[in-house]
Amino acid sequence: MNKKAAIWVSAILYIVLGIVAITLILNAGLPLINKMQDRNTISQTKEVITAFDQKIRFVANQGPGALEPFYIEIKSGELTIDEAGNKIYWSMKTIDQPQEPDTSLEEGNFVSILNRTIVKNEYNMTILVNYQNRLNLNLSSEFGNKFQGRYQLSIRHIGVENDLPTILINVR
Repeated sequence: MNKKAAIWVSAILYIVLGIVAITLILNAGLPLINKMQDRNTISQTKEVITAFDQKIRFVANQGPGALEPFYIEIKSGELTIDEAGNKIYWSMKTIDQPQEPDTSLEEGNFVSILNRTIVKNEYNMTILVNYQNRLNLNLSSEFGNKFQGRYQLSIRHIGVENDLPTILINVR
């Protein structure tokens, strides 16, 4: 009877040690995995925003009547098309710190901004394309103005207003 009890105690100790080891590995590894996911999302979104910006500029340079389709997928965060400010921006909460907090960094035609939040080690990442004094943006969408997911867009040059091309973005 004593040997059977010793075997059970040993088995339980091994199971408990295994669970503790797995818990420690997950506690150490999950934040690193989440940071890597956020960094990957930010990088992919920069590519999407760059392609979107190139399509808009291409249509603006073509003249009235020009039309280009564009497919967009926003996996994390939200994309906003601000007609009043002639801006397109994407924002997401992240634990990754791709640049110094509370700074902005110009990268090509867009600006990336990283701001601290009230939560420790959490940041708000924003990627912004400003078309102020370059063109006028108009939005036609049945989904509102904040986008997350897959969308089919049509980008159309609808004319010139105040010597600036007017671009209509239709979201379907």
